[in-house]
Amino acid sequence: IAGTLVNNTAVPQTVTFTVVPTYSNGGVSCPGTPVLVDILVQPPPSVTIAGSYDCMSGMANLTLTVAGNGPVSGVLQPGNIAFSGTAPGTIILPPIPITSSTDFNVSSLAVGACSASGAALGGAVTVSTTGTGPAGLWTGAVDTDWFNKCNWANYQVPDNTVDVIIDN
Repeated sequence: IAGTLVNNTAVPQTVTFTVVPTYSNGGVSCPGTPVLVDILVQPPPSVTIAGSYDCMSGMANLTLTVAGNGPVSGVLQPGNIAFSGTAPGTIILPPIPITSSTDFNVSSLAVGACSASGAALGGAVTVSTTGTGPAGLWTGAVDTDWFNKCNWANYQVPDNTVDVIIDN
């Protein structure tokens, strides 16, 4: 028996074959007991990436969700950061120091002997080092230190050109 099974979907596909072992010689044939064989054809691996910024540590926290089946290896950019794990599953990367907003992307991904490409690499995620709030909005999220950037909604200590808003 020889052939190639192709899965062109994003989900695993199972194909069931009935194999009938048969003796054949000189015009005589004797079929044996049929055997059912299930073959699972996995799609190529894929990854989605999510990230957040920890103002206090100055670190990007990244999580990869990998589809596929088996051991995972790959590389995150920037920095050629190697990662590994098991698919399907979630890989939480060690915190990565950043000093400015950074676009992260997976540049290579393999699950077993199968590699991902194109959209299966998940695109990029931007981890921003600025908060989402307006300039000058005091949150006091960490402590009462005026000069701690993490106490400000946009993670920037205001200067004398910024109107300050302190709710309470």
